[in-house]
Amino acid sequence: MKWRGWAALAGVGTVLVSGLGFLGREQTPAAGRPPAFVDPCAATRPAPARTVKKLPASVRLAGKPGRIISATMTESVLLLNTGVPLEQGPHPKWLIGLDPQTLATRWRWRFPELPGPVTIGMGEDPWATLAGDVVLTVSGIRFAGDQPVLRAVDLASGRVRWSERFPAGAQPVVVAADRCMVVVNAQAGNGTLGLWGLDPATGRVRWQNSPAEELLCTVPARPWLYGWSGGHLVRFSLADGSVTAVRSPTSDCGPVVLPGGQVVDSGTGRWYTIDWSRPALTPTDREPVRIEPDTYPQFTTVGDVLVVDDHGKAAVHDHDGTLLWQDDGTGRGYLVPAVGQPGDRLFFRTRSPFTEKKRTVSLTAVQARTGRTLWKSAAWPGNDEYPIVDPRTGTVLVHVTTTRQVNPEQFEVEASHLYALNGDDGHPLWDVEGDGFRVAGPWLLVERDGAVRGFRMS
Repeated sequence: MKWRGWAALAGVGTVLVSGLGFLGREQTPAAGRPPAFVDPCAATRPAPARTVKKLPASVRLAGKPGRIISATMTESVLLLNTGVPLEQGPHPKWLIGLDPQTLATRWRWRFPELPGPVTIGMGEDPWATLAGDVVLTVSGIRFAGDQPVLRAVDLASGRVRWSERFPAGAQPVVVAADRCMVVVNAQAGNGTLGLWGLDPATGRVRWQNSPAEELLCTVPARPWLYGWSGGHLVRFSLADGSVTAVRSPTSDCGPVVLPGGQVVDSGTGRWYTIDWSRPALTPTDREPVRIEPDTYPQFTTVGDVLVVDDHGKAAVHDHDGTLLWQDDGTGRGYLVPAVGQPGDRLFFRTRSPFTEKKRTVSLTAVQARTGRTLWKSAAWPGNDEYPIVDPRTGTVLVHVTTTRQVNPEQFEVEASHLYALNGDDGHPLWDVEGDGFRVAGPWLLVERDGAVRGFRMS
C-alpha cells in the first residue's frame, strides 16, 4: 500500500477477509470433555519463577547504550529502546537486540531520523511497540510536508522487514497490535483518513474501514477496538474491521466499557448497560460515581474491579457499579500506579510531612476487591517512589528517589535506590543503587553513569 493506493482505499467500505486465524483452533477433546479453545493471538504470559533473595554478580553491557526508554523480553531477544536525554525527556536513537541469556549485543538499528510516537496512551513506550516478531516505529511527522513512514523491524535480525509510507500531513497511530493484527488509525487535520488492519509479518492490508467522522479515544480490548466518533460509541472487530455504532448520551470520549455489558461515563459518573445486538445504550438506576467539581479522575480496570483515581484518592467499584470501598488518602496515603500492575492488589504511597527535615516514603499493598491491607513497607529516605511488579516472581520493586528543586521548572535527582520486597508479605530482600531501573524477563537492568549492568532476578 503505497502513496497511489491511499486515494482508492479512502473511498472503500469495510472489506471482509477470511482465513485470518482469529477464530482460534480446537484441540482434540478427551472423551467426555468439551473442546478447549486456544486463542492464537493472545499475549503469552511469562512463566512463573522464583525470585532470588540476594542478587548475583552482574553482567555489564558493552559500551554505553544511552538512556534506556524501555526494555522488553521477547521470544528471540531482549529488546532495548535507548535514547539521548533532552529537556523534554529521552528521545529514541537506537533499538538494540540483546542475547536473552548473556546480554551480548546481537544487533543495533538506528532510527533514521527523530521519530514520532507510534502509539498514544498504549503501553509505556510511545516510540516503539511490539507486534508479534517485529517492533513498529514511525518517523517523518515532525515537519509539514513530510511523508510519515511506518517501519517494522525484525526482532531476530534487526533489519527492516517492511515499511509503509503515508501521505504528507498524515499521522499514523497504531491503536492495536498483537501477533495477529496491527491496526493503524491515520489522521490528518481534524479528520480520520482511515482505519487499516495490517498483517504484522508482511504489512499486507487485511481490511480497511473509513469512519464517517474522526475516530478518537480508541481502546483495544481483544477481540474488539472501542472508540468515539461523531457522538457514537463504536466497536470495531479486530478480525475483519466491521463496526457497530451506538448513539451515546455520554460526554465526549467518556464511556468506559466494562465486561458484562456495563458502561460508565468517566465525565459524569453515570452507569449504563449496552446491548451491541440492538444496538442500544440504556441508563441504569445505579448510584453514579462521585466526581468532585473541576476534577478529572482516571477510570481504570484492575482485575475484576473498576478503580477511580481522583488525584490519589481511590474509589473501587464492582463491574456492575456497586461501590466496594474507597480511601480518601488520609490513612494509607495516595494511590500510585505500578508498572506491571497486578490484577489483585493496589499500592498506596505515604510521604512524611513536608515540615520534616529528612523526608521518607513508604508503600502499602492493599487487596483490590476488599480494600484489606496486605502489608506496609518500612520507611525509606526519599521524597518519591515508583513501584514495579515483576510478573514472573511477584516481587515488588520500589524505585525511591530524593530530589531537590533547582528552579521553578526543574528538579535534580540527588539519590536513587531500588528496593526489592517479597510480594506476599512485603519483607525486604535486597536493594541496589542506580540512576534508572528496568525489568525485562528474568533481568533487572541498572543504569549508572551511562553504563548498564544486568542482574538475574530469577
